[in-house]
Amino acid sequence: MNNIVFDEENPVTSDQLIWALFGKSTEDVARMFRDGKNGEYAYLFKKKDAVKEKKKVE
Repeated sequence: MNNIVFDEENPVTSDQLIWALFGKSTEDVARMFRDGKNGEYAYLFKKKDAVKEKKKVE
């Protein structure tokens, strides 16, 4: 696994962050979500949406 160092001299790019999180290129991740093939990550978004809905009700 790649280690990303957060510091002012070597800022992390969005491409590096996406690669670290998903292990895929930015284009591959965009295509995956566009095509609805985000199965292993879908639970993260469902959980986030459930929290938003709960806040709306309250």
